[in-house]
Amino acid sequence: MDNAHPRLNILQVSTTDAGGGAEKTAWKLLRAYDKHGYASWLAVGYKSGQDPRVLEIPNYTLRNWRKYLRKPGTKLWRSQSLGDGVLSAVLNVVTGYRRALDIRRGVEDFNFPGTHRLLKLPPQQPDILHCHNLHGWYFDLRALPQLSGLVPTVLTLHDAWLLSGHCAHSFDCDLWKTGCGKCPDLNIYPPIRRDATAYNWQRKREIYTRSRLYITTPSRWSTRN
Repeated sequence: MDNAHPRLNILQVSTTDAGGGAEKTAWKLLRAYDKHGYASWLAVGYKSGQDPRVLEIPNYTLRNWRKYLRKPGTKLWRSQSLGDGVLSAVLNVVTGYRRALDIRRGVEDFNFPGTHRLLKLPPQQPDILHCHNLHGWYFDLRALPQLSGLVPTVLTLHDAWLLSGHCAHSFDCDLWKTGCGKCPDLNIYPPIRRDATAYNWQRKREIYTRSRLYITTPSRWSTRN
């Protein structure tokens, strides 16, 4: 590859490696990048296939406090009198209770710690991060400022979830334009239990203001909105 087309390392992010429109788009791009000589990988929340280029984000592994406490080099690991099994159980209960409480209140779940290690998943440092759908209970949106500050980050809006207080499609509702709240349908995917849509909308807005994102859309409707 000549100097006019330098070899790039591209990391995509998607909910899974098999599924609907957004997932198929990520797969097509993965093949296209390979065809053009780029090193590329796909980080997913849930891996179903065997392709080595697909990297599962280790959210649930990182939630295992016992494994963290026994990691060599940490102060807790060096303490022989800690009783890490007890502490691990306590930490799991505390963090699990807080997460469950947020979900009951209608707060969107962003507690997926593997997101912060995205750039370390591939064997080579990515030059570009391309994010597809970030809903589906696998991605911590709060990591976007950090990630986009390290590498150029492209965000493709396959649906309206990133713009709303919870829903992937607003249908006839325009409340997402002014901050949500008083949601007419909490059961639209991804559903929430109570109406915290105004809080969710504002939290997303604050995340975006601290991020550097390049936005793409697959349709004129998405571009207009």
